[in-house]
Amino acid sequence: MLSQINFTFTESLLLAALIPCMFVIVYLIGAIKQKSLAIIPVLYFLSLSAGLFYRLMPAFGINIHEQEYLAFFLVIADSTIPALSFLLIIQMAFNKLPSPISWGILAVPTLATTPFVYAYLNNPLVCISDIDICFPSAYALHLNIAILSSFIFILLTVIFARRSLEINGSVTMRKHKYWLIICLIIYNIILIGIEIGIVAEFISDEQYIFAKALIKIAFIYLIMTSIFRVFNDLFEIAPSTAITNITNKVTPLSEYELSVAIRAEKILTTENIYREAGFNRASFAKRLGVREHVLSRIINMHFNKSFSELANEYRLREAQELLTTTDLSITDIAYSVGFSSITSFNRVFKEITEQSPTEFRATHNHSPVAIAQTTVGITENA
Repeated sequence: MLSQINFTFTESLLLAALIPCMFVIVYLIGAIKQKSLAIIPVLYFLSLSAGLFYRLMPAFGINIHEQEYLAFFLVIADSTIPALSFLLIIQMAFNKLPSPISWGILAVPTLATTPFVYAYLNNPLVCISDIDICFPSAYALHLNIAILSSFIFILLTVIFARRSLEINGSVTMRKHKYWLIICLIIYNIILIGIEIGIVAEFISDEQYIFAKALIKIAFIYLIMTSIFRVFNDLFEIAPSTAITNITNKVTPLSEYELSVAIRAEKILTTENIYREAGFNRASFAKRLGVREHVLSRIINMHFNKSFSELANEYRLREAQELLTTTDLSITDIAYSVGFSSITSFNRVFKEITEQSPTEFRATHNHSPVAIAQTTVGITENA
């Protein structure tokens, strides 16, 4: 019975970490407009929840040996935290979903850890018969996780060394994103240290469990303030979306909001404000005299786009015209229409037109008809 469940102090910490994890998962699934963008953060918090729930199984009266398959799944899921951290950092750092190849990083802990998890759950000792040495199977699992985690973060370092960060948004938003990336990296480094600590017998099993519980709850509550702000900016969460899903009603734009939408379109068209350095949702909202979440709602409902999609539509429209009617370099065009880097310009351009700027210029060079057709195509596909 529930009334007979007793929690130790460590288990109370685990439960205190599990509850906000579940809350974040439900919020992200219900609130993120583009569900594909929720996959990595949801998987990350599911992985955190799996490790927490595994340690809580005895407290809930669940016998780990009787529920071996469940325990096996939970431990494997917990071991994917470094790989999911890698994907989440990539997504936040480069403002896009990781490439399909990057997702292969999930296979590393899954395949490499499986035999160690099996041994950990079924055999207290692992023996090497040739040299007649035996050691606890738990140590082999901990060491394996530490090595794999280190490998994953070395790979992350290599990627950052080869590519420049393109974190967009206002100064406040960039600070929140940097803070989350730093927290993720520090959190995983500490976890690696804890895994090595138990293998080196610097800490006991009880201290290991307590340390992981403490660091997880500290990490979760530390980032809780920033995480919704980051997802709201990066993934364009509309504040009213969760309520809309519950009531199945969409509140139409008011006359005032419609007037703001018309004014926004006029400013973008006549003043080319999207060219300005530092142009973002916060600065545009300030120019229109509305709050950011109000501007997001207006853009989502009136233009059926996110802020970044709308801004990039105008930028690409002008970039296409410049590519086909001038001899300006692609770099000059990218900066003149408002992109912060040539890398982001090339990426967005190819995502929308399915051609690189160079290919587009060669195909549509000095063709007014092609310019008009492609501009219409962008508006329809955006």
